[in-house]
Amino acid sequence: MPCSAESGRRCPAHRAGAKSQLMEAWMLVSRSDRLNPRLRQVLGLALALATSMFAAVASADDVVASPDVQSQVVVRDRPMGAPAKRVGVVRKGERVTLLESVPYYYRVRLANGTEGYVAKRWADVASVTPAALSGGDLVLHFIDVGQGDATLVECPNGSTILIDSGSTSGQDPDEVQAYVNGVLEKHGGDLDHLIVSHPDADHYNLLEDVLRDVRVRRSWYVGTRADYSDKQTFDWLKGVAEQPVVLGPDNYDPQETANSALSCGAAKVWILAAGVEASKSYKNAMSIVVMIRHGDFEAIVTGDATLDTEAVVLSRFSPAWLDVDLLRVGHHGSYATSTSRRWADTLSPRIAVFSAGYENSYGHPRGEVVDRLLPHVESHAVHGFRSATPNPRDEGPKYVFKNAQEGRGVYATAMSGTVIVSSYGSGYSLKAERN
Repeated sequence: MPCSAESGRRCPAHRAGAKSQLMEAWMLVSRSDRLNPRLRQVLGLALALATSMFAAVASADDVVASPDVQSQVVVRDRPMGAPAKRVGVVRKGERVTLLESVPYYYRVRLANGTEGYVAKRWADVASVTPAALSGGDLVLHFIDVGQGDATLVECPNGSTILIDSGSTSGQDPDEVQAYVNGVLEKHGGDLDHLIVSHPDADHYNLLEDVLRDVRVRRSWYVGTRADYSDKQTFDWLKGVAEQPVVLGPDNYDPQETANSALSCGAAKVWILAAGVEASKSYKNAMSIVVMIRHGDFEAIVTGDATLDTEAVVLSRFSPAWLDVDLLRVGHHGSYATSTSRRWADTLSPRIAVFSAGYENSYGHPRGEVVDRLLPHVESHAVHGFRSATPNPRDEGPKYVFKNAQEGRGVYATAMSGTVIVSSYGSGYSLKAERN
């Protein structure tokens, strides 16, 4: 946390006073006639060393990236986020000069003389040393977008992957943009990989707004222009990334070899399926299915993968290898198209996350799908959960939703809001926006 009156953290002026006190103590010891000469020499050397160390660590008004930053943090020309112009970055371990503290931002001077503003959320005064900064977590953000999907991945090396961003329930794109940009700014503001799982609007129609001010290095998608109802977004998708990649039925990574282009540091990424051809629900069947493995932790993100997509994945990889910790459940928890019993039993996830709107007309997630996953998930802190069953009556809505207090590892964004799962490579932690 940055130093401030609110935080109670000691600021540069306090450190300057402490340094002065050390120097005064050193002078008193060196001049004292009452101390044994040998003791005076030892104390003098110790205080001199402490003074020099203090000066090296916190000699002036310096700022460093906070411990939460894994790569770099953006410096902008005004004390605000986008659309303020990006003028530079503070890399992890780098020290820059603090010029002024203003609400929520530090005004700093970079080594090249450029001045700008860095968010206090991602920056600390120089009492945080480079040695104290650490990273290494894989973090998956399952963003609440209502009836739609958006998954943002922070890799252990600071790379970022956004899988989908769309909604058909009126989600405010500015809210999603603010969330995504807040995470990206920890890593320099760029997006390394954009994956659009398939050509359904509830997986891509927020992207242009969300990534309006973001540099995209590489995009991955399936299908042709004819498959996208929004032709403008497809044209944008083809041109937004420096390296667009179109995937088809033959594009997948073998079990023994992770995808080298989808770099995620110590975590490894596999494309399990893409562009699967099917006669039923053909756009959903095309979904890009992604596995991310970090040490002993594995997660699979499915898009709207159908029973046909699942069958292809199950035929390509061994059951033991597909046994994962986390499953972002296919097609929002649809019973008609996705999550066969064999799929649920093979993956046997300890956590299952459903992304769906609160009062959707599709019956997502269906109670039958939840029941297939419950034998596998772990016990969790009690939280709100919501699922649907067909309405037995001839009148009224097609589905009846039930709210419940759930003590197992099934989460619905409709109740929990954004769900964040982190792993250092062994075990995991989970944080939900709402209980």
